[in-house]
Amino acid sequence: MRASIALCRAARMYALADGRVYVTPDDIKDLAGPVWGHRLAPFSRASTAEENTALLAEVLAEVPVPGPHGNRP
Repeated sequence: MRASIALCRAARMYALADGRVYVTPDDIKDLAGPVWGHRLAPFSRASTAEENTALLAEVLAEVPVPGPHGNRP
C-alpha cells in the first residue's frame, strides 16, 4: 500500500515539474521502476534492484494504455 502511495505522490511531482497538473499513464510507467524496483523481492539470489527495475520496465512496456474511453472498441 505504501509503495502505491509513493508512486502516486512521485507521479504528481513528476507531472508538476513538467508543467502539468495531471498525471499521465506514461508518468506512472516512467516512475514505477525507480519507485518500486527496490521493493520487489529478488527472483533469485543473484538478482539486484537494478535487474528488478529493468524487468518491471519490460512488463510495463507490454501493458496497454487505455484510450480516452477506456478499452471499449
